[in-house]
Amino acid sequence: MQVLDSTVAKQPTFRERLIEIIDDEKVRKSLNELRERDEFIDSLVEHYIDEIGKSFESPPILKRKYEKLKDLGALIKSSNDCIDYTYILFLTSSFRNPYTQQWAEDWLVREHECCPESSLLGFLYANLRLFSSSIPGNEIIEKEAFDDLKKILMKDHQSVINAMHRLDSVMLSTFAKHKNILDWCYDNLHEKIFPKVSRQLYPKAVSSFYHATCAEYYRIAGMREEQERESRDALGLYSDNSLAKVQVAYINVKEDPKEAKELFEDALHLAKNQFSGIPTTRLSVEAMAHAGLGYLHSKRALYLKAEKCYQEALSKTSSSSESPSLQSLRFFILLNRGRSRLDDGKFQKAKEDFDEAAKEPDLLPYVETNLGILSYKQSLNGKAKSKFNHAIELKSDLAEAYYNLGVVYNEEGRKDKAIRLFKTALDIDGDLSEAHEALQKLEGSKVHDIRDWYNWWFGIETTRYKKGLGTVFLAFILLGISSAIYDVHMRNTDASSSIFGVLGFALIFLVLPLITKLKVGTIEVEMESKGERPSLYYANSLNLKSA
Repeated sequence: MQVLDSTVAKQPTFRERLIEIIDDEKVRKSLNELRERDEFIDSLVEHYIDEIGKSFESPPILKRKYEKLKDLGALIKSSNDCIDYTYILFLTSSFRNPYTQQWAEDWLVREHECCPESSLLGFLYANLRLFSSSIPGNEIIEKEAFDDLKKILMKDHQSVINAMHRLDSVMLSTFAKHKNILDWCYDNLHEKIFPKVSRQLYPKAVSSFYHATCAEYYRIAGMREEQERESRDALGLYSDNSLAKVQVAYINVKEDPKEAKELFEDALHLAKNQFSGIPTTRLSVEAMAHAGLGYLHSKRALYLKAEKCYQEALSKTSSSSESPSLQSLRFFILLNRGRSRLDDGKFQKAKEDFDEAAKEPDLLPYVETNLGILSYKQSLNGKAKSKFNHAIELKSDLAEAYYNLGVVYNEEGRKDKAIRLFKTALDIDGDLSEAHEALQKLEGSKVHDIRDWYNWWFGIETTRYKKGLGTVFLAFILLGISSAIYDVHMRNTDASSSIFGVLGFALIFLVLPLITKLKVGTIEVEMESKGERPSLYYANSLNLKSA
């Protein structure tokens, strides 16, 4: 009688299955020794691409390797397996490779719910719904996908950006080692992004685009310093990247408006021929550049020019109204145009823009802040305070709303409360220069009164006539004092009453600016709009300055 073997052969783990996509046995052994998960995935991807590069001119070998990668999708047993496989597809650019794109996207559509804890998987699926023609949809689906994209970046932006940095590293390594892959990518892809880039600069140009994209992700997540770093890195890698130019222009718009203007104009010139394969990006760059120029004109009180620029910006967003990202940008531009109209005294038109911008939920705190400014300028301080308080309720870390509320309380003579609000604004945003200036004026008002008095008579911008008059008054005072001392100590007589008359006359005129200022009672401050980068969507804020 035959004895049946009751043992069952041990099934390979998913990790062991992954290693099997590598043909080189030595490499397999080295991969098997790696314990750290990310290191294993990155090394596996590197060796897989190396073998692709060596077989690039052999379609049968390439087909076999792609099929092995595809078959792994059916062997997933756990959420960790799913996450590892997602990273491999992402880092090998399988979602963009024409030989693998279709089945990779089909797998993503089927499996995106298998591990909801994976930010990368959710992010890729949201992107697919936004940009891929493989999924039939409508405006509602795209809007949901855009909202999902923002939620993921707000919740776990670092996982997505780390994946982008890993992809950038893989790409640069691949191009450095495999000229055939670089040549294929350049010949087939560069026209769709940067048509004028040379073959030599192409790797840096692609890396520049990745960094600019990461800057946009940081922008959505509200990470301002990281966003600025990524934008500057992007421009440093490829100086003709119009997206990076417009990003850096908004960073410089306050400190160096002249350079910002040049960057906006350069971005407009370059964007005409860039991103033909990503038209939404091209339109966004053009819209942001026009809006940025509108802001600069508005700050110089060139409101007609600003209006034309904002109209140009809006025209770029309306031409593709089905794009949720462009719709969101459109609302931001309306918010900025409303600020410009507010500064121009066109209160009704400004309110119409603000009301339209309020349709974008993310903008509502900033809309309320601007409506507060509108009420303030109409001397409706109670309504202004209500708007600023509502903005704070909607977004408790909106420093500008606290600052503006402080401006109103200061005007009402409630100095202590104003100071507390300015300090709260600085606790939230230590770079809010308007709040710094406000505190200096309120807490150091006496010092500033003396300094302001001196500048009124003898400052750099004071006219020669006023300086001369001030000098004459000082001379009268010194002469009077000297005469009084001479009469008392040298002549042993009382000082002449005429001397005191001269002294009194001169003193009154000298301190007249200070007396006039003290009659105001409070330190005078006022609100005005301050520009922010449109892709920050996002905030408007206000300036504080002495009247």
